[in-house]
Amino acid sequence: MPARLARRETGVALISVLLIIVVLAAVGAFMLVAVDRNTELRVGFQKNVAGLNAAEAGLNAGAAQVQ
Repeated sequence: MPARLARRETGVALISVLLIIVVLAAVGAFMLVAVDRNTELRVGFQKNVAGLNAAEAGLNAGAAQVQ
């Protein structure tokens, strides 16, 4: 391989590795945001179900007192 061509290709590996690192960091950040959002939705759903169960228990208690 000519010396001039080898000199021009010396930074290609470094740039490729840096590009891969940036892509992996972006994917990791996206996954972190997605997991955090999913956790928030799950907690909200659990609170909603707990409220529904409490309301149903209150209705059942009121119905039992009426009878």
